[in-house]
Parts: sequence; C-alpha cells; structure tokens
Amino acid sequence: MFWMLSARFLIENAIYYTGGGFALWKGGRAERLVAAALLIENTISILIQTAHPATGPRYLTLSMDVAVLLVILYVAFSTNRRWALLASALQILSMLTYVARIIDPTVGSWAYLTIDIGISFILMATVVYGAIMHMRRCPRVAT
Repeated sequence: MFWMLSARFLIENAIYYTGGGFALWKGGRAERLVAAALLIENTISILIQTAHPATGPRYLTLSMDVAVLLVILYVAFSTNRRWALLASALQILSMLTYVARIIDPTVGSWAYLTIDIGISFILMATVVYGAIMHMRRCPRVAT
C-alpha cells in the first residue's frame, strides 16, 4: 500500500485526472463520454489495486477495458471525431498487454506496467486533443 502514496503515483494521477477534467469541462458530448469512462475505469482500478494488490493479470481490469473500448467504439462510429479512431486503437493495444500477460506469465511486470501506463496517458491526451478541437469548432458551446 505504501507505493500507492508515492510521489510518482500522485503526480501521474494528478495529470491524468486534470486531463480528464479538462475534457469533461471543455469537450463536446463525445469527449465527455470517453473522458468519463476513462476516469471511472482509472478510479475503479486504483480501488482494486489498493484492496487486492497482486502481481498477475487482472481479469476485472481487462473487463473494464472491454467496456471502455465499447464506449470509444460507439463514439468512433456514431460521430465524426477522428481522434476516437486513434483512441480505439490505443485501447485495443492496452487490452493486448493484458492478453499477452495471460498467455505468457513470464512477461516482465515492468514491461507490462510501462506499456499500460504509457498507453493510458496517450489515450487521455487523445481525448484532451478532441476537447481542444471541439473548443475550436464550437467556441460558444465550449466556453
């Protein structure tokens, strides 16, 4: 549990939640929907890791990733947001890290965590980009 209170953990989550908050505040319906799904998933993941620390793959986290992928795919196919296509590809890559860990348990935990954390930040940056593009398209709505 000590690692949960590390400075790196706090900074990473501050950046992540700030990006999500920006997308919720300034984004359109699509950006708010995906940002909310990502923030809910991240919050539940933190609670799971705090309550049940484990080193192996987390099937509940994988199922949450599937739910977030479905939300992103809904946005990608029902709107004209190009960032959602990139976000869905990133979410699939994130899910593949879990599948790789399930198939081959010898996948190092550092490689596993680095890919998972890196992709999640790029994914949130993609949603923030979508919110910025929404602000430029609809300045009156986004203020």
